[in-house]
Amino acid sequence: MNEVTLERPQLVGFAGIALLVLGAFAPLVHLPFVGSINYVANGRGDGMLVLLLAAISAYLVFTRRYRGLLITATLTAAICIFTLVRFESALSDAHAKLASLGGGLFGGLADTMMGSIGLDWGWALLLLGICGLYGAVFLAPRPVG
Repeated sequence: MNEVTLERPQLVGFAGIALLVLGAFAPLVHLPFVGSINYVANGRGDGMLVLLLAAISAYLVFTRRYRGLLITATLTAAICIFTLVRFESALSDAHAKLASLGGGLFGGLADTMMGSIGLDWGWALLLLGICGLYGAVFLAPRPVG
Protein backbone atom coordinates (compact mmCIF):
# COMPACT_ATOMS: atom_id res chain seq x y z
CA MET A 1 0.00 0.00 0.00
CA ASN A 2 1.09 3.54 -0.67
CA GLU A 3 1.28 5.42 2.57
CA VAL A 4 0.88 9.17 2.53
CA THR A 5 2.92 10.99 5.11
CA LEU A 6 2.68 14.66 5.79
CA GLU A 7 5.60 16.80 6.85
CA ARG A 8 5.31 18.98 9.93
CA PRO A 9 4.97 22.20 7.85
CA GLN A 10 2.11 20.58 5.93
CA LEU A 11 0.32 19.59 9.14
CA VAL A 12 0.67 23.09 10.54
CA GLY A 13 -0.38 24.63 7.20
CA PHE A 14 -3.45 22.43 6.84
CA ALA A 15 -4.41 23.16 10.45
CA GLY A 16 -4.12 26.88 9.71
CA ILE A 17 -6.25 26.49 6.60
CA ALA A 18 -8.92 24.59 8.53
CA LEU A 19 -8.99 27.37 11.14
CA LEU A 20 -9.35 30.01 8.42
CA VAL A 21 -12.28 28.18 6.85
CA LEU A 22 -13.95 27.67 10.23
CA GLY A 23 -13.27 31.31 11.13
CA ALA A 24 -14.92 32.53 7.94
CA PHE A 25 -18.15 30.81 8.96
CA ALA A 26 -17.88 31.48 12.71
CA PRO A 27 -19.56 34.46 14.38
CA LEU A 28 -17.41 37.58 14.06
CA VAL A 29 -19.71 40.35 15.29
CA HIS A 30 -22.62 40.16 17.70
CA LEU A 31 -25.46 42.63 17.20
CA PRO A 32 -28.46 43.02 19.51
CA PHE A 33 -31.75 41.71 18.07
CA VAL A 34 -29.91 40.53 14.93
CA GLY A 35 -27.55 37.97 16.41
CA SER A 36 -24.13 37.08 15.10
CA ILE A 37 -22.71 37.87 11.69
CA ASN A 38 -20.05 35.74 10.00
CA TYR A 39 -17.42 36.73 7.45
CA VAL A 40 -18.99 35.04 4.46
CA ALA A 41 -22.33 36.89 4.76
CA ASN A 42 -24.12 34.57 2.32
CA GLY A 43 -21.43 34.94 -0.34
CA ARG A 44 -21.26 38.71 -0.30
CA GLY A 45 -18.63 39.36 2.33
CA ASP A 46 -14.88 39.65 2.45
CA GLY A 47 -14.97 36.11 3.79
CA MET A 48 -15.24 34.89 0.21
CA LEU A 49 -11.75 36.32 -0.38
CA VAL A 50 -10.54 34.60 2.79
CA LEU A 51 -11.97 31.29 1.51
CA LEU A 52 -10.31 31.82 -1.89
CA LEU A 53 -6.97 32.53 -0.21
CA ALA A 54 -7.46 29.44 1.97
CA ALA A 55 -8.00 27.34 -1.17
CA ILE A 56 -4.86 28.77 -2.76
CA SER A 57 -2.99 28.11 0.49
CA ALA A 58 -4.20 24.50 0.47
CA TYR A 59 -2.73 24.05 -3.00
CA LEU A 60 0.54 25.64 -1.88
CA VAL A 61 0.76 23.44 1.21
CA PHE A 62 -0.15 20.30 -0.73
CA THR A 63 2.57 21.02 -3.31
CA ARG A 64 5.03 22.10 -0.58
CA ARG A 65 5.44 25.61 -1.99
CA TYR A 66 5.65 27.19 1.41
CA ARG A 67 7.11 30.53 0.33
CA GLY A 68 3.85 31.31 -1.46
CA LEU A 69 2.12 31.09 1.89
CA LEU A 70 3.82 34.35 2.83
CA ILE A 71 1.68 36.06 0.21
CA THR A 72 -1.60 34.32 1.05
CA ALA A 73 -1.12 34.74 4.82
CA THR A 74 -0.23 38.42 4.44
CA LEU A 75 -3.20 39.07 2.14
CA THR A 76 -5.53 37.28 4.55
CA ALA A 77 -4.16 39.30 7.46
CA ALA A 78 -4.59 42.52 5.45
CA ILE A 79 -8.22 41.67 4.66
CA CYS A 80 -8.92 40.93 8.33
CA ILE A 81 -7.24 44.14 9.49
CA PHE A 82 -9.16 46.14 6.86
CA THR A 83 -12.43 44.63 8.06
CA LEU A 84 -11.63 45.32 11.72
CA VAL A 85 -10.71 48.94 10.98
CA ARG A 86 -13.87 49.39 8.91
CA PHE A 87 -15.99 47.88 11.70
CA GLU A 88 -14.41 50.04 14.40
CA SER A 89 -14.84 53.14 12.22
CA ALA A 90 -18.53 52.39 11.63
CA LEU A 91 -19.02 51.75 15.34
CA SER A 92 -17.28 55.01 16.23
CA ASP A 93 -19.45 56.92 13.72
CA ALA A 94 -22.58 55.36 15.18
CA HIS A 95 -21.51 56.37 18.69
CA ALA A 96 -20.88 59.94 17.51
CA LYS A 97 -24.29 60.17 15.83
CA LEU A 98 -25.94 58.73 18.91
CA ALA A 99 -24.21 61.29 21.13
CA SER A 100 -25.42 64.12 18.88
CA LEU A 101 -29.04 63.00 19.36
CA GLY A 102 -28.86 63.65 23.07
CA GLY A 103 -30.18 61.66 26.01
CA GLY A 104 -33.71 60.79 26.90
CA LEU A 105 -35.45 57.45 27.03
CA PHE A 106 -34.56 56.43 23.47
CA GLY A 107 -31.03 57.76 23.82
CA GLY A 108 -30.44 55.54 26.85
CA LEU A 109 -31.89 52.51 25.09
CA ALA A 110 -29.82 53.15 21.98
CA ASP A 111 -26.71 53.67 24.10
CA THR A 112 -27.32 50.33 25.83
CA MET A 113 -27.75 48.61 22.47
CA MET A 114 -24.57 50.17 21.12
CA GLY A 115 -22.72 48.93 24.18
CA SER A 116 -23.79 45.35 23.47
CA ILE A 117 -22.27 45.31 19.96
CA GLY A 118 -18.98 43.50 19.97
CA LEU A 119 -16.53 41.20 18.32
CA ASP A 120 -17.11 37.46 18.59
CA TRP A 121 -14.94 34.34 18.84
CA GLY A 122 -14.51 33.84 15.08
CA TRP A 123 -11.70 36.41 15.06
CA ALA A 124 -9.61 34.13 17.25
CA LEU A 125 -9.95 31.32 14.70
CA LEU A 126 -8.90 33.64 11.88
CA LEU A 127 -5.89 34.87 13.83
CA LEU A 128 -4.82 31.32 14.68
CA GLY A 129 -5.29 30.31 11.04
CA ILE A 130 -3.06 33.12 9.83
CA CYS A 131 -0.47 32.14 12.44
CA GLY A 132 -0.68 28.56 11.18
CA LEU A 133 0.17 29.66 7.64
CA TYR A 134 3.13 31.69 8.87
CA GLY A 135 4.11 28.75 11.06
CA ALA A 136 4.21 26.44 8.05
CA VAL A 137 6.56 28.87 6.31
CA PHE A 138 8.75 29.04 9.42
CA LEU A 139 8.90 25.23 9.73
CA ALA A 140 9.57 24.63 6.04
CA PRO A 141 12.99 23.24 5.16
CA ARG A 142 15.37 25.87 3.82
CA PRO A 143 17.24 25.26 0.59
CA VAL A 144 20.92 24.55 1.07
CA GLY A 145 23.36 26.69 -0.81
